[in-house]
Amino acid sequence: MTRRIRHILLPILGALLAGSCGDGNKNQLTPEERQWLGEHGQTIRIAPLPDSPPIEFFGEDGRHLGLTADYFKLIGQRLGIHFVLVRCGSWKEILEKLEAREIDLVGSVQDTPERHSFLRFTKPYQRIPNVILMRKDGASPADEMRVAVVGGSATQGYLEAHHPEYRLVPVKDAATGLHMLSFRQVDAMVADLGVASYFIEQMGISNLRVAGGIDYPWNLCFASRKDWPLLNSILDKALAEITPRQRREIRRKWITLDDTAIVPRKRYLKVVGTLLLLGLLAVGSVVFWNRMLQRQVRRRTRELLALRNLLGSIVDSMPSMLVGVDAEGRAMLWNREAARLTGIPEEAALGKPLEEVFPDLGDETERILQSVPVREMRHSERIPCSIGGRQRHANVTLYPITADGTEGSVIRIDDVTERVQLEEMMMQSEKMVSVGGLAAGMAHEINNPLAGILQNLQVLRNRMAVPSARNEAAAEKAGTSFGAIQAYQEERGVPGIMDSIGEAGRRAAKIVGNMLSFSRKDGGHFEPHSLEELLERSLELAVGEYSPEKRFGFCHIRIVRDYAGAPGPVPCEPGQIQQVILNLLSNSVQAMAGDPPK
Repeated sequence: MTRRIRHILLPILGALLAGSCGDGNKNQLTPEERQWLGEHGQTIRIAPLPDSPPIEFFGEDGRHLGLTADYFKLIGQRLGIHFVLVRCGSWKEILEKLEAREIDLVGSVQDTPERHSFLRFTKPYQRIPNVILMRKDGASPADEMRVAVVGGSATQGYLEAHHPEYRLVPVKDAATGLHMLSFRQVDAMVADLGVASYFIEQMGISNLRVAGGIDYPWNLCFASRKDWPLLNSILDKALAEITPRQRREIRRKWITLDDTAIVPRKRYLKVVGTLLLLGLLAVGSVVFWNRMLQRQVRRRTRELLALRNLLGSIVDSMPSMLVGVDAEGRAMLWNREAARLTGIPEEAALGKPLEEVFPDLGDETERILQSVPVREMRHSERIPCSIGGRQRHANVTLYPITADGTEGSVIRIDDVTERVQLEEMMMQSEKMVSVGGLAAGMAHEINNPLAGILQNLQVLRNRMAVPSARNEAAAEKAGTSFGAIQAYQEERGVPGIMDSIGEAGRRAAKIVGNMLSFSRKDGGHFEPHSLEELLERSLELAVGEYSPEKRFGFCHIRIVRDYAGAPGPVPCEPGQIQQVILNLLSNSVQAMAGDPPK
């Protein structure tokens, strides 16, 4: 019903347009062209294509219908031309009559080089794509498939020249080919979209689909006799006056299948190839970018690991015990020195509460644990503690951590036991220096009365033992004789006592002299000294050494002197040599303190 309404309305519209524009078209013709129309305009013979709906066909009432027929009507109405219809049974008959000039004009023909010998072609007025039709259950177009095509058509010639991979099956007309395709007598058919749309609708074929297009569309042209050039120019001018809107209306009237999704094979391959190439490029770019990112991640990871190892080496190489704790008081850093001092390996210490792994610092431990949550710096020195089961002294410093949202503290513990001992030794040395100075002063003080004692002893010896006039006179005055006094002394052992006093005084004087010599600072000059003399002096000083606590001394030790083969005087600093000898003697006595008396 809709198509019949279009059949009625379109001629009326064409007549109205022709009435308003016909004179304009004639005015565009040259005088020669108008004269030609006056002579031949009523006898131009045309041959519609047989059985090629909706492009051209004869209706049941014998009228010329189709897309090309509407163009003929518009041109005839605008130019006042009367076309004489000549019916032919096939396209081959039409070509023969054109060559014999039994037909003057054909309206639906493809412009091919071989036809230029007897025809003149206008510019294309419609472009009808040639499509590949297949069954809906069929596969995509492939090589060696049987393809139906209208025999003798330009499309057949194109397929034979450009697609030898297809096995072409020439058919009488499009209806025959579509029937064969629908009933599986061929695998596909190549036909123009208009003819295919018409016959699919008219024949009620529902199992076919448009599988694609070929890169050879049907460009509809008017072809006229070679010896009538004016007719060809007149037709070109008339076609140029048909508006795009009129062309679209004519096309929509006769072609119902949508060709917007049809892509020619070459273009399809180009598009698909381009898409594949773009896809490969995109995938390649993604892969390349991923590999670049992976390399960067690996490089950054290596850098971070190297930095971590460097920081770990720095922390482990420090001589201090470093312990890091988080805000909850759990160990998160435990360096090598911490593991060495506490005997707890890093793996066992990390994550443990600080009070479980931290050295016992007595009351200081509690103060440190209280300082961690408040993040305040704290420093304590010489804290007595137990580290690894040994009593030590330590300096403890607590540093808070507040950077980058990380909360916690780092505790640094320095074992200063040796330093404390060295300081005590230095203090003891200073005491000994003071005692040495005091001993030197005492030696000077002792030496003066000791000299008086020895001197008076000598005077006493002279008066009591040496007979002299003065001694005898004094004895007589006392009512006795000097001989009686000497006899008394001998009887009472007074000479021996005076000898003992003299020996003790001389010995004391010698010890005081050795002390003064030992305490006297050397000037740093090497002078010849007898080693025997230095040994004897050192021995005399060492004999008086006794330790009540350890109960050792020289009283139970026998000294054996063997100076045979001793060298002569040796250049040295006597004080330093004596110090060495005293240390050797003292160490020897201490080593022999527990042995039986010898």
